[in-house]
Amino acid sequence: MLKYFLVPVVFAICGAVGWYTFQHVEKNPVTIDQPPQPARLAVTVAPVTARAIADEIELVGSLEANAEVVIRAPVRGYITHVSFDVGDSVQGPAKDVDGQLVIQLDDELLREKLSGMQAALRVQQADIRAHEARRNLAEATVKRQIPALASAAVTQQEYEESLAQLAISEAELALSNARLAESRSAVEEARIELDSFSLTAPISGQLAERLVEVGDLANPDDPLLRIVSIDKIKMLIHVSETDYPKIQLGQNATVQVDPLPHQSFSGQVIRKAPVLDPETRTSQIFVEIPNTEQLLKPGMHARVKLVFQQREAAQVIPKTALLDDPDQPAVFVVDGNPPVARRCPVRVGLVTNQLVEILQGLETGQQVVVLGNRLIKNGQEVSPVSQSEDLRVAEF
Repeated sequence: MLKYFLVPVVFAICGAVGWYTFQHVEKNPVTIDQPPQPARLAVTVAPVTARAIADEIELVGSLEANAEVVIRAPVRGYITHVSFDVGDSVQGPAKDVDGQLVIQLDDELLREKLSGMQAALRVQQADIRAHEARRNLAEATVKRQIPALASAAVTQQEYEESLAQLAISEAELALSNARLAESRSAVEEARIELDSFSLTAPISGQLAERLVEVGDLANPDDPLLRIVSIDKIKMLIHVSETDYPKIQLGQNATVQVDPLPHQSFSGQVIRKAPVLDPETRTSQIFVEIPNTEQLLKPGMHARVKLVFQQREAAQVIPKTALLDDPDQPAVFVVDGNPPVARRCPVRVGLVTNQLVEILQGLETGQQVVVLGNRLIKNGQEVSPVSQSEDLRVAEF
């Protein structure tokens, strides 16, 4: 009897447990842990743009005068006159005209000496005329005695005495001529020496420095004045061995100076040193700049730009986007949803410090990875962040 009673009770308990379990599972489902998805790597991207690009260098240097002369005293003497002061314009020699007198040294003693020499020279010239007259008289006497000697009107002794007198007069005339030539040479030397007391401008330009005053004693080789010619200005720059082969004589240059920040001056490469400094691996290049308005001054700090190649509407990207692959230049292009970085081979043109010209492989507007491209792989999902406009302008 008890057996038949327990069977229904067991079934009822099992049914209740099953119903409770079903209800509990529906309300509280069991969750199975899934592996976390990897976070996308954030990368900085920038668009491919169309703009001008140039292969150029910008160097600094100092401006120099086109020509510079220091006036020195060739002789010792006191300064009696200085014609110009700092900033004055002076005129140099032109054709048959000497340059303007800039400094006069005391030449009074030399002038007196020269005057005496010239007076002595005039006496010698008069003496020569007297010797010439005596020679002519002796010569005429000899000619007159020749026919008289044949008729015995003149003795042989008288004739020989006349010949001797002619020889003496000719010798005296020759000696006087030699002394006259010597005196003339001495007078010419004195005139040259006198000229050295008058210092003239050897070039046209401006007086840049005055080192003496009237009354000063000038000694030989002492610097007295400095004259500069600034109608043209030179600039010396030092170019690296990498850029040296690109520079050509006559190449255009653009020069700017700090005192005139809104003005540019055009120049040309006029000289190129044939050697490089073995220590710095640089070479000297000279740029000439016309300076008709004389706004540029020697000693100014200047910047010069030399352009080797230029493209007006090139496809360019920041240089940091280019991957380090010498065999096949490439970049990562980001597109799609979700964003994916794809490795894209490119053909490169001009390369500057910040930009790269793309000749083939990209289109304007495509987004390339400029930061983080060394950390990603081809086909990897990324989280692109646009490069800030300020930074992009600075790089471009």
